[in-house]
Amino acid sequence: MHYAVTDHELRAISFLNTLIVTFSSLGSFLLAAALSIWIGVLIEDTLTDTSKVLAYVAAPIICLISLVAFLLACITWRMRRSELDTIRRESRQ
Repeated sequence: MHYAVTDHELRAISFLNTLIVTFSSLGSFLLAAALSIWIGVLIEDTLTDTSKVLAYVAAPIICLISLVAFLLACITWRMRRSELDTIRRESRQ
């Protein structure tokens, strides 16, 4: 089924798609960075002060920021779904 979409609605959906991809990519990058820190610490024989700070302070903070990015992606996805539902509802009237 085809729906009539105005220019404003199309821009809103495109912008929300961009935000979803951006937040998901940022979350994936940050999670991979934290995991690489922890894997590096596991491989090391002796831990330096820098590696201890990275493993016990920086990596958990990076994971929390990653979680926030994924939550923002989920919120944005729900906003896009709501926008699409509105378009479908208005197109049927």
